[in-house]
Amino acid sequence: MFQRLMTPLIMTRLFRINASIIMGFFTWYLLMQFQVITVTWPLPLYFDNLSPDLSLQAPEQITVTLQGTRKLLYSCKKTGAIHLNGASIKPGKNYFLLKQNNLLLPTAIKLVNYTPVEIIAP
Repeated sequence: MFQRLMTPLIMTRLFRINASIIMGFFTWYLLMQFQVITVTWPLPLYFDNLSPDLSLQAPEQITVTLQGTRKLLYSCKKTGAIHLNGASIKPGKNYFLLKQNNLLLPTAIKLVNYTPVEIIAP
């Protein structure tokens, strides 16, 4: 009985078109989540082990270019940050090279490019 009722419905052209559109959308959505993309975002800059008597002139954010899956990048957009060790800062101009371990992001996200960091400690 059920098969007799469903067979004409499934065989209609409108049903097949709608089913194709829905399946195509879900396939596209799933594939887009795992697409590797490259984005450029400003990330906040934080210092660890900083001496309390040291005042710094440093940018609050650093523009970085990151590469990873779309889903992973956009899930970390608000929580990402850059951490630098403040114990190595000496009076005068200090330059830091950012490395992957300075990023507070999952290891699957790769650092591609960044704006150089100049920190002045008077």
